[in-house]
Amino acid sequence: TWAAAAAAAFLAVALAITALARQRPAGASTNAVAVLPFEVRGSGDVAYLREGMTDLLSTNLDGAGALRSVDPRAVLGMVAREEVAHVDPDDARRLANRLGAGLVVLGDVVASGSNVRISATLYDQRPGGDALARGAVDGPLTDLFAMVDQLTRQLLAGYPDRSSDRLTGLAARTTTSLPALKSYLDGVALYRRASYHDALDAFEQAAAQDTTFALAHYQLSNAALWAAEGTWDSIAHAGQRAVRYSDRLTRRARLLVEAHYAFRSGDLDRAEQLYRQTVTSFPDDVEGWYQLGDVLFHGNPPRGRSMTESRDAFEHLLALEPTHRGAMIHLLRVAMLEGRRDEARALIERALALTQASEQPELLALRAALDDDDAARAKALAGLARTDDEVVRVAAMRVALFTGDLSFSRRISELLLAPTRLPDFRVVGRLHLANIALARGRPREALAQLDSVELESSTMAPVIAREYRALALSLPFLPADSAAIRTTLETLATARPVPVTRFPMFAVYNDVHPVLRTYFMGVLSSRLGDEATVRREAAELDVATGNGEARALAAELAAGVRARDALRRGDHRAALAALDGRRARVSEGLLDGWVGDQALERWTRAEALHATGREAEAAGWYESLGQTAMHQAVYLAPAALRLGEIAERRRDRQGALAHYRRAITLWNDCDPELRPLVDRARLRVAALTR
Repeated sequence: TWAAAAAAAFLAVALAITALARQRPAGASTNAVAVLPFEVRGSGDVAYLREGMTDLLSTNLDGAGALRSVDPRAVLGMVAREEVAHVDPDDARRLANRLGAGLVVLGDVVASGSNVRISATLYDQRPGGDALARGAVDGPLTDLFAMVDQLTRQLLAGYPDRSSDRLTGLAARTTTSLPALKSYLDGVALYRRASYHDALDAFEQAAAQDTTFALAHYQLSNAALWAAEGTWDSIAHAGQRAVRYSDRLTRRARLLVEAHYAFRSGDLDRAEQLYRQTVTSFPDDVEGWYQLGDVLFHGNPPRGRSMTESRDAFEHLLALEPTHRGAMIHLLRVAMLEGRRDEARALIERALALTQASEQPELLALRAALDDDDAARAKALAGLARTDDEVVRVAAMRVALFTGDLSFSRRISELLLAPTRLPDFRVVGRLHLANIALARGRPREALAQLDSVELESSTMAPVIAREYRALALSLPFLPADSAAIRTTLETLATARPVPVTRFPMFAVYNDVHPVLRTYFMGVLSSRLGDEATVRREAAELDVATGNGEARALAAELAAGVRARDALRRGDHRAALAALDGRRARVSEGLLDGWVGDQALERWTRAEALHATGREAEAAGWYESLGQTAMHQAVYLAPAALRLGEIAERRRDRQGALAHYRRAITLWNDCDPELRPLVDRARLRVAALTR
């Protein structure tokens, strides 16, 4: 009953993030109903019911016969944009028409002490239409859900759908706890205002008050992502609990819950399929559009596709909810990748108006880099010096990846080395400096930075330094001294058990370090041409133990070790055979982490495709590198060189010039061993500009 209401309360609300542009509906659907915000009067703390009734009634009405509710987030976004404080019937008809709804609900709540009276009217908003049904209920707030159920039935009595199953869409039953629902609705309101930490607290409270409240678990998982709190395991487990209790949800809500869990647990293809199914069936679903964009943004690169494919989803989202900060943030990154600087600047300005002060320095840093403004860079650095460690880390990464300004990114990263920063973040700062050195083609400088990692007081410092050194020495396009590789192999072979950490960036590897050790032993042995050790380490990965994620990753990395060695031997078809159809299903934390993102395997696949003449496929894999994580910046220059060659063969002169020039800029001050590659790129630029 009321639960149906709550079920979608989440839904409308659960809708996490989104924002961009969509065309005005061509006409109003006779089966679409828009529930507008209720007027609230009287005593008591019931202001939350203004938007809460939109959520609750939309959920109850959705799926009753052919009736479909317009996404409450789209409704509330339109009301906010139109600046309608008090909705009268004329406003209702105009807004409903803008939302493509042939039906509209208006209502009010009058509170007196602990009692409320709720009344509502269902209108046919088309020309000549009139009120179809009216309803009114009253009682104590503790009976809210029963009252909403009763009100729903009164309104449905006037809807001209006489099918026998007209109420089957109300099967959603999400909670029988009024405190849980109120906490949930509080979380929804906070989430809409981008107060993610407070929203997380509210959703956690709702889930604790009713442990079977599927939507609370779902929203808890979403809010934890945006608040950057909890571990990736806890986020995935919250999504799993939502699926476990989803049998009473509507089809619409169940699609979102199942897609969310698929995404967070690494099943990217299924997640994309479910989100596309959601927005096809429910084109006004804000959350569906946002999460589809998120899957394409973060999940495309591991699949050899560009994150720029997410543009359409985020634009649809902003059309539905023009103030969706999450959609703006993702779209501005897409714009920067595509070189649309004016669009990126405009989106930064829009996002700044919706961003709390503590997170603005990141956007200011991106704007300074786009404008190539030294004074603005200095001001952004001053702001970052006073802000949280995580904001500094993210700003440095995004400046490097989305603007290509490695010098500015280095200055931001150096802020993490201050004694006042947490030890683990000082380690991250050193890793950033090593990554920037690698991206500039200076592996010796990078290894020196990794030596300094071990001087930090973090308990994870020796472990991270060891594994990152192995990662740097594994890169086939950078020179590596054989003696350094052998020393690293000896260090890996004698490594002690790894401590457990709660630091999110490192905690995702808590159960995976034995797998990483074996993997690096294999790829480094391949660089030395030690095929016997390569075979042994790959076989060990085949039978790796540990949790499910560690075993899944080990199986895929075994294929990576074999493919890497086949490529070294020039057996390109064997390399592709080893990798075809293989990609680890890992949590989102590992998806962007070194090794977990399988960047080396993606490079290996691209090289094998390139060598066998499958250049269109190869280009997609080359372009996928360097889009999602700081450690991938090292691939930007070598991938640009390959893409320049491919563009030349396609007779794409401008494309080839752009790629070659990017590689030259990145490796302008590289180590001597890489200068022949840069000189060759300069020769190609000279030839193409004659």
